[in-house]
Amino acid sequence: LQIYTRVNPYLIGMTLAGLWAVWRTHSKGWRPKPWQNALLAAGCVVTIATMIVVVVFGNGYLNHSLTSWLVYMWLERTVWAVCTAFFVFITLLAPTVLAQCSSWREWPLFCYVAMANKWFMGLRLWYISAQLSYSMYLVHPIWIVLIYYGWIMNNPVTFWWYLFYCAMNMVVSFAMALFLWLTVEKPFMLLRD
Repeated sequence: LQIYTRVNPYLIGMTLAGLWAVWRTHSKGWRPKPWQNALLAAGCVVTIATMIVVVVFGNGYLNHSLTSWLVYMWLERTVWAVCTAFFVFITLLAPTVLAQCSSWREWPLFCYVAMANKWFMGLRLWYISAQLSYSMYLVHPIWIVLIYYGWIMNNPVTFWWYLFYCAMNMVVSFAMALFLWLTVEKPFMLLRD
């Protein structure tokens, strides 16, 4: 498999969908045993910590060889996909478990994380980014390449500069995507309707 492909996250997502389909048909009335609850709670902590590490030690901050950068890129996508799949799994699993609990005091620990995830991902603010996601997908590589070849290749990268770079990347990409959405995508959607 090529390092630059996104086949690993795709396969992880497809595996999760298949496992969830099997799980739903064979797990009616399942309630986690104490060791399963502890394992799912530990999984939540490890997943959150792993996602933080992937962001903090991002590829823009690593000034190493091309080989180590390629290995990081492959691992980053795969690890991020596994973490996301775990959060999706516990978020889908929680309602089944919660239906058997008579009060919130009986909730297994992982259900609190799942409900917080469900609330956070259900916020109305994500609607805007969902509308702009394709435009952002199209424009953000342009901005990244401009910054990379204009600044990063010629100057040392510090941790704080990297955080500033990530924030600026989001702001500029969002602004460019909003412009593209308002001038191209939305007019064509109005024509379709």
